[in-house]
Amino acid sequence: MATQEVRFIILYKFALRYYIHVYFVSLFNGCAKEFNKAAEDVKNLNSTPADNDLLELYGLYKQATVGDCNTDKPGFLDFKGKAKWDAWNKLKGKSAVDAMADYIAKAKSLIEMHGLKA
Repeated sequence: MATQEVRFIILYKFALRYYIHVYFVSLFNGCAKEFNKAAEDVKNLNSTPADNDLLELYGLYKQATVGDCNTDKPGFLDFKGKAKWDAWNKLKGKSAVDAMADYIAKAKSLIEMHGLKA
């Protein structure tokens, strides 16, 4: 291959990687803004959702913001801590973007069901 062709291929690969990176960063930032708004809106529901819904939100929030569960399972008598740990741990392997998207969808459904405070 000619030197000029090699330079073109290298430049092309670099440009492609750059634009893919920029695309995913902008996608993540857009998702993060909507995620933060959903997290704030959930705090202002007219009524408290069911425990299962709250645990699902907790797990998705932790997975989106921290990643895979990195703490030891709570003790046998810590029922609340164990339920929260289980809700987070079952999402192990889910990406932050997927967890944010699922959190946003769940928050929207709870907002439709319970409404927001005025």
